[in-house]
Amino acid sequence: MNFSQLNRWLGVQLVTATYTIRNTLTQIWIIWILAILVSSVVAYSFVDANWVPSLPGVMPLIVLSAFIALAMSGTTRFVIMPHILAHFFGIIFICCFSIYTIHSTSFESQILSFAWRLDFWLLALTEGGASTDRLPFVPLILYLIFFVSYITVFIAVKYQSVYSIIPSGFVLIANLTYLPRDAGNWMYLYLIMAGSLLSWLVFVGMYSRWKDEGAIFSKGIKQRFLVAGMTYSLFVVLVGSFLPAIDVGPSVVSEAWNRLRAPIGQLETNFTRVFASLPAKRAMALYSFGSDLPFRGNISLNDDIVMYVDSKLPFYWRARTYNQYNSWGWST
Repeated sequence: MNFSQLNRWLGVQLVTATYTIRNTLTQIWIIWILAILVSSVVAYSFVDANWVPSLPGVMPLIVLSAFIALAMSGTTRFVIMPHILAHFFGIIFICCFSIYTIHSTSFESQILSFAWRLDFWLLALTEGGASTDRLPFVPLILYLIFFVSYITVFIAVKYQSVYSIIPSGFVLIANLTYLPRDAGNWMYLYLIMAGSLLSWLVFVGMYSRWKDEGAIFSKGIKQRFLVAGMTYSLFVVLVGSFLPAIDVGPSVVSEAWNRLRAPIGQLETNFTRVFASLPAKRAMALYSFGSDLPFRGNISLNDDIVMYVDSKLPFYWRARTYNQYNSWGWST
């Protein structure tokens, strides 16, 4: 594809996207808004977690990704290139927001600092070592928010499928796994928003089928169904929150979740190295004693007994010896 063909193709995509946005029906706009609300709950659960000192541009990024997803939903067949360009466009904005968090005398020095610190983090990730810099976590979280919002809106608008909430639900649960119990309020809010979106998607499908069958609708049926769906979701969440808590749930649920998050668990060792400075939000394993022992951020320990030792003399129990000191910690 030469430059003229690429320019012509981009022009066609822009015209298609503009036409899609301008001719979107009211019921699709409602899906779009509800999908944004679902994505916003996930996004602000990361903001509330305070993994990084500053996470700028969250809401503008969600709206941007939602508009791009809405524009991409007008394509007649699935083509990967427009989605790649959409994510490339989003990454540019993410880098700009991330650079904004760096305090420097000029914009040029902010760019250079961002590039150097990101390069150092990538070297630690790929070639070994560790990193105590939390800046790379800012664009990663922002891209995760962009991706969740994009895929939620795209699937909900284009396919009007109830499966659109699966990516956002998985990301939210994965985030809450590392947070204290009081962060579970985000799950309640998410269930309300997701329940409203699901009920509206079901109504849109039924409405189209009834319309094809020649049914006569009463005035304001869309508004009443939307309010009824949100009310029902709120009622279910409120009832569930007042039910007695069960300390030990079904083992099959725990086993299924462990299998789903297995890929994340396999990456935790590397993430421990490169995100060593992230503060701990709940009591978890402190060190895995791999080849690198980085300095850690705030830690959270509890009073659980790890082991019993019967000895006549007091000893320190050695896990591993590290003989090389670096700016980020110890290695062997």
